[in-house]
Amino acid sequence: MNKKRTMYIIYLLTTAIKRYLSDKRTARIVFILLVFFFLVSSELPLLGEQKKKRPISVGYITNMIYGVDQRDANIAMEILTAKIIGEKFPDRESKSVFLTNIEQATEASRRGELDLLNMLSIDYLKVRDKIDAAPVAVGSVGGKAETEYLLLVKKNSGISNISQLKNKKLNVCKGGTDVIGLLWLDEMLMRNGYGESNVFFKIVDRVDKPAMAILPVFFGRREACIVFKHSYETMVDLNPQVGSQLVVLKKSPPLVFTISCLHNNAEKDVWNVISQFFQEDMNSTPEKRQIFTLFQVKGLIKYQPEYLINLEKLYNSYQAFKKTERINNKGKSL
Repeated sequence: MNKKRTMYIIYLLTTAIKRYLSDKRTARIVFILLVFFFLVSSELPLLGEQKKKRPISVGYITNMIYGVDQRDANIAMEILTAKIIGEKFPDRESKSVFLTNIEQATEASRRGELDLLNMLSIDYLKVRDKIDAAPVAVGSVGGKAETEYLLLVKKNSGISNISQLKNKKLNVCKGGTDVIGLLWLDEMLMRNGYGESNVFFKIVDRVDKPAMAILPVFFGRREACIVFKHSYETMVDLNPQVGSQLVVLKKSPPLVFTISCLHNNAEKDVWNVISQFFQEDMNSTPEKRQIFTLFQVKGLIKYQPEYLINLEKLYNSYQAFKKTERINNKGKSL
């Protein structure tokens, strides 16, 4: 309350007290109580500000976003996140935190700076023992919790075996496919004794969109590409000739794409509301649909531990081959 206004009200009440209360002692007591009441009430807004809850913080590792300018994506995510959080928590503000790598995400999570952290599934496997957070949802690419990656070649190229791609050119999409898709390919190459993709192929080009990966193979400018199965099927629906000219050389096991984790020390109301949020219709508002477009997913599905089984097997196998490779290289250098 404005101090001048408060003093004016006190003056009016004091005048009334003097006029209607003949007992001066009683008048003084009433006056003191009124002054105390108005002084305390005038400070209440300040006390409320001191107790204001901190913003709900949502973190994004930026290797999930591709196909758009990173700065534009960050601005869009801030606006969309603020609107969604504002609907769920009208009395709270939101804070979007953009992290360039899993090391930054780990440190921010350890310090308790992130209520919700969104990352690629492979990044979660690497840091799950280092962050104080639990998975609550996974990103769905083709309507399911897990997606498959395809290694495509042109049908009339004469390539029928992965060994024939030695020193050829490969296209792969950014935004996760170049991480998880290449992990799958590298494990397969190492299992067959060919080394990793950066050694096996002459060129590995990372492109922004599935069409930019697929069409050069279709036109014969690249020998192979890796894309989501869902992306390839969508392309074939739009242009059936793509399906008639390309062939699947290899297909990955179903693998989870992204994971959203909620900090274990998040406030109870945040835990409850966000957990419920992931069970809602994820395409129910324009804001949700725009976020999914940025991350190239169709929606979110409540996390189940079994979703990680295939990816964990793949990652452990890859790590075992890398360890053997390091031992062999060390032996050669002696």
